[in-house]
Amino acid sequence: MFNSGKRIHTPDEGKAANGEVQASCIAIQLLLVNRLHLISVRFCRELKMLKGLMMEEINVDVDRIDDTMQKLFVNFEGPENSLYEGWVWEVKVELPSDYPYKPPSVVFVTPIYHPNIDDTCGAICVDALKEKWEPTYDLSLVFRDMLPQLLKNPNPEEPLNEEAGDLMMHDQSAYEKEVREHCAKYAKRKVAVAVPEEESKDEEVSEEEA
Repeated sequence: MFNSGKRIHTPDEGKAANGEVQASCIAIQLLLVNRLHLISVRFCRELKMLKGLMMEEINVDVDRIDDTMQKLFVNFEGPENSLYEGWVWEVKVELPSDYPYKPPSVVFVTPIYHPNIDDTCGAICVDALKEKWEPTYDLSLVFRDMLPQLLKNPNPEEPLNEEAGDLMMHDQSAYEKEVREHCAKYAKRKVAVAVPEEESKDEEVSEEEA
């Protein structure tokens, strides 16, 4: 009888091999499910924190959420006592799969004129969102402190927008004019919250009594 030299697997060995493959597939599926669950939990936690900022009247508003549960779009209002006060920008946030050990990607979707914000892609230059990111940080810190401080205190010496940085260092009035023009052209006006008539009357009465 001719023998090719190749070992012929018995039916039992074939079943065992198939069982190992199926077990490996199940293990991979469980890992993926657990990973997606952790991503979902982290995302929901961050979303809850952002909603908490909205309750504290911090200038953010979650606009929409991507189906992947890793991307959201936030309406961010310019901070008070800055050139950007009274205007609203859309900001895109993406959470990496290893968040919070790696920083989120935070990008201005709406064009904005600022030395430390790229005028082509909206990327921002904040050390705390790069190499100095800490796992204890979260999105509430990004929108409550990091972005407002960035808009209030631009650094023209390390610009992503070189034109804006150069203009700010050499002609402050021209720089401020350019910022305001960009705000009017691209950003949305902050919508003033109407005060109910009864509350307004109550305030007037209390002022008269005082």
